[in-house]
Amino acid sequence: AVVSTQSTGKTGRVYNVTKRDMVAFKEEFVDGEFVIRGVIGEEGKKDIAEMLETVFNKFTESAKIEQLLASVVEIASMRKQITIYKIDGSEPLDFAILSSLMKSIGESAARMRQLKLAITWGHEKVAKELIFEKKDYKFKMEELNSLLMFSIINRRVEFIRLLLDYGADLKNFLTAKSLTKLYNILPRNSGAFRLLTRFDRAICLRDVGELMEVVMEGTYHSVLTQDKYNQDMREDDRFDNPYDLMVIYSALIDAPDMAKFFWENSRTPIATSLIAHKVFL
Repeated sequence: AVVSTQSTGKTGRVYNVTKRDMVAFKEEFVDGEFVIRGVIGEEGKKDIAEMLETVFNKFTESAKIEQLLASVVEIASMRKQITIYKIDGSEPLDFAILSSLMKSIGESAARMRQLKLAITWGHEKVAKELIFEKKDYKFKMEELNSLLMFSIINRRVEFIRLLLDYGADLKNFLTAKSLTKLYNILPRNSGAFRLLTRFDRAICLRDVGELMEVVMEGTYHSVLTQDKYNQDMREDDRFDNPYDLMVIYSALIDAPDMAKFFWENSRTPIATSLIAHKVFL
């Protein structure tokens, strides 16, 4: 994947470029269709060779520089893999870089990797424009659940909202198994990690429920202490109040923005806010 800056002006179907741009794109008729190819002139090749020498050390063998130059020339001919970025545009440069990387990943089979890349970089707009708005691929529910898990772990509230708007279902996602998994990969700097890892075993949901009851000083009975969500747990066991449980989880890992988002959709906002307040204290 390559990101190039865009010069001003164009003549016919050949894009006008300055010496500094080095790559010109022209449209050619090949096998019955028009194909845009990148072309690097001799002056451009000299400039690129100088830059390669600077980047890879002037003492690099000339044969290696020639090899790198040949790779650059080959890449330049792959127009679809090049993102032209307008320097005075409104989008930040990392948006252009991420867009270019996502283009290079591939077609619909790679959508999951594309979205996880966008989530990692925190670019909701890239995911929305390059994936969801294309409408050329329909995500399966298990794929949406996987992306929700990834977004929650990375605390990407904007992506959680985007996925739920697109068709993900928090009730479908939040099984006893997935909630147990979230609690067993707690951030080490969170208060919940210190409180729930006192035992020399994996955290179970009963541990979380009992902790909540202690925090609330006996005024709250947690559904997480029920046997059906612990030793009798089945993979498809789900909760009637997934948003409430995610508010508590978010509070325990000290993620107020995520807690606020889930709280806005809570079935019992007053009770849940009291629990979250107590946890944050």
